[in-house]
Formats: sequence, C-alpha cells, structure tokens
Amino acid sequence: GESPAPARAASGAAPGTQASGGLAGARAALASLRDARREQALPAARGEAPPAAEVGALLAALRGRIERGRAERREHPGGTPRRYRRMRALDELFDADPLDVALFASGALFEPRVYQRERRDAGGSLAVLRDVSASMEGRLSRWAGQVVAGIVGLGARQHMRLGYVEFNHEATRFAAPGGFFHRRYAELLGLAARRRAEGRTNYEAPLALALDEFRRRPGRNRHVVLLTDGMPVLGDPQVRRERDLARRGGIRIHTVFLGLGACPPVLDEISHETDGVCFAGRPGGEGRLQICERV
Repeated sequence: GESPAPARAASGAAPGTQASGGLAGARAALASLRDARREQALPAARGEAPPAAEVGALLAALRGRIERGRAERREHPGGTPRRYRRMRALDELFDADPLDVALFASGALFEPRVYQRERRDAGGSLAVLRDVSASMEGRLSRWAGQVVAGIVGLGARQHMRLGYVEFNHEATRFAAPGGFFHRRYAELLGLAARRRAEGRTNYEAPLALALDEFRRRPGRNRHVVLLTDGMPVLGDPQVRRERDLARRGGIRIHTVFLGLGACPPVLDEISHETDGVCFAGRPGGEGRLQICERV
C-alpha cells in the first residue's frame, strides 16, 4: 500500500492586501463578509449564480460550544476582585487589604490578604482544517469556502485567534506575521475564496499540525473545525493518536461532512470523544447547501 505523506508545514501568504489585526481587523473582516454576502445575493436573485450555503445551524452550535468554554472564571491580575487570598509575592502588597497592610508594616502580620481577581476566559483559538483533495472540486469547493467564511465571521465576532490549514495528502499551514493563530480576519476571508482541488485525503496530517500549534500556544477554549467530503486513504484513518491528544488537551474537534455520500463514522467518533459537534452538508432546494447536525 501507499505510505502516508508527511505533513508539510509550509507558511502560505494570504492573497490581497494585508489587514491590521485586533479590533480594526475584526471590523474590516465583518464588513468584507457583509459585502461578500451582498455580492452573492444579487446574482442569486437574478438567477445568475447559486445561492450561498445555509450555515446558520453550524455557526449557532459552534457559538454555543465556544461560549461554554468561557463560562468558568479564572484568576487574572486584570480581573474583578472576587475574594481574598494570601499574598504570594511582595509586589502584591499594593492590592492587599488596607488593615492587613498596616498590620504587616507593624510586624504583627506575616501574610496579608490580597484580592483574588478573576475574569471569564475571553477570545480563545480555533483552527480551520479545509479539505482540498481532488474530490473537492466544483460546487463542493465553493460550498467549503462559504462555510469557512461563515466560521471566520463567527471568530471575528467572538474576538478569537484563528488558524487556517488546507489539506489533501499533506497539510499546508497559512500563518500571518506573529504566528499561526492570529486575528487577520480579512486575510482569512481571502483564503476562504480560494478554489483548489488536487491530491488524496489524509486526516492525520492536518490534525497533527493543528494539535502541534495548540501545544505551542497553551490556553483554554481551543477548537478545531475539520471540513471534508471523504474517507481518508492515507495516514491513520482512525487518527487514534490525534484523538487522544485532543481529548487530554481539552481541545474540541468539530467535524463537517460535505456531499451526497455516507459520512465516515470516524468523523462522528472524533467529535463525540472530544465534546465537539458533528454536521453534514447536503444539497437542498435551488442547489443551496443545507448543513444539519448529526446526532
């Protein structure tokens, strides 16, 4: 049989002009997304082009998982005072209880109480893994781009750092200055509009690449969206190692299957084991892609 090809960690440059990061980048990306939707809607209304994919259900489910990851407060020096705790370092004395500071200064108290400041997790990180194998041509490629654009819009609204990978028999990462995860949403929308279909399918390479990037960036509220149309024919089709790493690292993997064929059972297994969501996209009325949750 064929041996699996290794993942290629090539940094691809995003097309178009470079957008600024942060809040300005989020606003630019949302404006670009609105413009793109208007451009798609007019030709569709005239019968000149097929309508955009219906990705609302997918985005709502992803938003629920992302916000669930923010439900717990964690200790942060810029957070809101929630309770007292014992001082750990002398520089915390400025945030101590005034009476305890006086007692500490007089030598009557050795461990002053300081405020424990906490805040909910903000932002988070999400890696989009897009299948660009030979079978992802024509309308599947267009639909995949629309799904990616919807995810980028959601990431911008949630102020998340996003990473983007295209894969077939190998995986290609697209990084911005500063790293794989970034907030250059307008550049990601440009990548979503790309059309490429070549090679064979390998789930292991993109998942291994994304998990390695998460390893370099510790944190909470970490997600992966795997978008594909077929069964892997290279690498480990069950991605056992990657499933174990994601589960132990608290990384949720969400899967989206596109096309008319049967959804590979391994996609459901990946999502269920990592507390992700499973979706399938099928052609609906007027050639529109309809994405529904798989339970």
